[in-house]
Order: sequence, then structure tokens, then C-alpha cells
Amino acid sequence: MKKYSMNKILFYLVIASVANIAVAKDFSTENHGIQKAVMTKFANDNRAFEEYATLGKAQCYTKLFNLEEKYDHTSELFSNASITMYNERVPLLRLINGTSIQNSLVNYIRAKLTELTHSDKKSTTQSYYYRSAQSCETMFDTKNKQLRKTYLTLINNDKNYIQPDDNYTLEDIQQMENDYLKNYFIHVDIDGCPLGLAANC
Repeated sequence: MKKYSMNKILFYLVIASVANIAVAKDFSTENHGIQKAVMTKFANDNRAFEEYATLGKAQCYTKLFNLEEKYDHTSELFSNASITMYNERVPLLRLINGTSIQNSLVNYIRAKLTELTHSDKKSTTQSYYYRSAQSCETMFDTKNKQLRKTYLTLINNDKNYIQPDDNYTLEDIQQMENDYLKNYFIHVDIDGCPLGLAANC
């Protein structure tokens, strides 16, 4: 009798385990489908691309005028631009990891500004800073095909998207993704308050 009961218990445990694996697989497949839809929308989202370009200009001027903090390449200019967009529930700043955005911009700028050397500062006929500022504007013109390519590289890599952590659960992220797909702006509330805003909002 005991042997029969134990076998029966083991049988039910095996069935339950198989069922859980199937549910998890379906959930993972569904989540993968949502993220692919998010990537596709970002790829065709001119507003998000313009916001990426705007952050790029902030980072470029940060580099031009040596405003960078040594430990993370950021500045008050770039940080304020990012925080403002985040608090306005802009999908790019909510769904893409901030460090990934910044690294993408830093690498793009570093590659493009190499032709502007410090010796240009001694020119009496052309202003190094004016030329550099013009370069920033050109680099982050939304008609720039190389900028578009850099943006697509960012948004098409799933490793650049936010992951569950102390700030967001998997459910939070999925709700934000659905907000973007259905409503554009992020409307998810955490503890009754929109993400990024003060607790007394």
C-alpha cells in the first residue's frame, strides 16, 4: 500500500513538472513575441529615433566641452535630458537600458570625431569649436544614415532592454511593453504612482 501511494505521488509530481515546463515555455514564447513586436515598432518609430538623436547631441556637446564625468562619460546636460524624457514616460528611456543608450552614443561619437584634432584649435581662420558643433549637428541629423544604422543596432539587440531587477518585475516590464505597443507612452503605475515621478504625484 505504501509502495503504491509513493508511486502515485511520484506520478503526479512528474505530471505537474511537465505541465509547469509547458506553461513556462508558452510564457517565454509569448514574451519573446511581445519583445519582437516592440523591436519592430522601435525600428519604425521616428519619434523614438528623434529622441535618440537629441540625446546624442547632448552627449556630443558633453564631449566637445569636456563636461564628462571620468567614471561614466555622463554630464549634467546628458543626465537632465535623459531624466526629463524618462519622467515624461518616453518608451525609449523606459524600455531600453540607459547605459546601453549612452554606450551606443559614446562609441558613435568617438568614431566620428577622430578627424577633429586639437591642433585645429590654433587655426586663425576657422573656429575649432564652431566646426565641432557643426559636426555634432551633422552626426545627429535624423537624415544621417550612419546614425540610423547605429540606432537600429541598439534597438535590435535584446540585451539592451531592461531586465527584471529591484526596480521592475517581469510583469512591470511586460505591462510597459504593452503600453508602448497599444498606447505609445508608458502608463504603468508602481505603488499608485507613474514610474519616475515623485512619490507624492
